[in-house]
Amino acid sequence: MTHQMGDKFEDLKKDILQDAAAMSRSPFLLMLPVLGTTKLDAQSFRDRAGGAWSTIGVIAALIVTMCNYTDIVECDDYTVSLFRSASVCNCLHPILSFVAMLSCTVSAIMSTILYMMIGFVPDEHIREWAQGISWIVEAPTFSFIAGAVAWAVDILLQGIVKHGQVGLALGGCMVVVGLAVVATYLKIKTITNQLLLRAYAETQ
Repeated sequence: MTHQMGDKFEDLKKDILQDAAAMSRSPFLLMLPVLGTTKLDAQSFRDRAGGAWSTIGVIAALIVTMCNYTDIVECDDYTVSLFRSASVCNCLHPILSFVAMLSCTVSAIMSTILYMMIGFVPDEHIREWAQGISWIVEAPTFSFIAGAVAWAVDILLQGIVKHGQVGLALGGCMVVVGLAVVATYLKIKTITNQLLLRAYAETQ
């Protein structure tokens, strides 16, 4: 019985490590070893990468339009009591809004550049092109995530300032939903990367 439990624990540990390894990889970079095989041709890679960058760029630009960096948000006594300092509380909104605006602007611009340039690359050189900018293909995604998180936290702060305890309670619900969204994203990314790794293994 103890031996069986030990085996199950080891299997579970192995699965967790494999999931973590897959989750940490970039799906863009995992497509490169498969590129040029029967699993993925150059046009398919161009369409998939371009579609991803297009979607990220559009949503990032949408968040930029919802940032209210120039608005003044002054914390009331209740909100100040949560942060123990009026100066800290009053600095949070401009900082968070600026980070959200800057990150999402960078994401939208980088997405546009990548989407435009990939259309000019000849099919036979598409892998070389992607490998040459491997450090930047995920930049739109990372910038978008940073901007979206900063924007969401800023909205949470404004809700507390304007609605007090009700805003704090609703903010708690917002955090739960946000964590669920993050967990869903990580799960989908893990499965996607595992399938890409399997596709690569099948080409060997």
